[in-house]
Amino acid sequence: MPSWLMIAAGDARQHAGNDGYDDLPDSHYSWDNTVANHASPAAGDTIVLWDKQQLLGMSVIERIERSRGPKVRRRCPGCNQTKLRPRSRTSDFRCSNCHTATKDGVVESIDVDRYTSRHAAAWINLLGVLTGNELRELCASTKSQQSLRPLDASKFAEALHAAGHGPAVGLLACGRLIVQGGHTVRLVRARRGQRAFRSKLVLKYGAECAFTGPAPAVVLEAAHLYSYAKVGEHKDGGGLLLRRDVHRVFDLGLLTVDSSGAVVVHKSLLPFELYAELSGRKLRVPIPSRMAQWFALHATQHDVPSGY
Repeated sequence: MPSWLMIAAGDARQHAGNDGYDDLPDSHYSWDNTVANHASPAAGDTIVLWDKQQLLGMSVIERIERSRGPKVRRRCPGCNQTKLRPRSRTSDFRCSNCHTATKDGVVESIDVDRYTSRHAAAWINLLGVLTGNELRELCASTKSQQSLRPLDASKFAEALHAAGHGPAVGLLACGRLIVQGGHTVRLVRARRGQRAFRSKLVLKYGAECAFTGPAPAVVLEAAHLYSYAKVGEHKDGGGLLLRRDVHRVFDLGLLTVDSSGAVVVHKSLLPFELYAELSGRKLRVPIPSRMAQWFALHATQHDVPSGY
């Protein structure tokens, strides 16, 4: 599977006289069929983003969305080339080919195929770990000027290790992101706003699991009391902080809360003192009426998996 180095600089990233592309490095990256290698990247490929000055991060492409539509670009009135660039101190343009200065250039519209990668799930922030010059040397062609250029995955992995980021990032082998130990990255559907949802819960409750009490913040997760997959939004008052293992058994329906606010432990967990001692306890946080309704729904409608 190939690996790609892609220039991501939003409105500052121009090609053939256009006014920039829609880029959000940790989420999506856009290009069109006027760019070399435009049809080559595919789902499963490794994508490495930079801004010409430094490395931004890396991920694995989940999918590529394709559409067709108009694209506005500018030509130089002097040489007719699409090499106009905005001047830094004025609102006009200068041609990088013949150096003609122009207010707008010759504006034209063409139909193009548009491509957008979606890669939020596996994104790893590596801001500044490698310089632009270092990245250029890791490409299949070190002299390439292309926005989308093939990257030597082995050399990139070696550079990350040399920079001290090998253990955290893993290895790139054959264009796929490989975590040390031989496990490939599994792409999951990202929940927008999950980080902010958890931050609100931490501010509200502190570092405390609603079932078990105080715990290190790193082991506390934001748990929804309703099916987020069905609702698709983070509701105020619809979540609690739960220790990771507690979150897991709660989602499985092995821990529930009855109408009195007491914890009910499934019989399969009773042999384990860690969970058995929770039986009959009141939650460590207040339960407003709306939250009590969600707990009631969880207790009555959650199917406990067979075998538990």
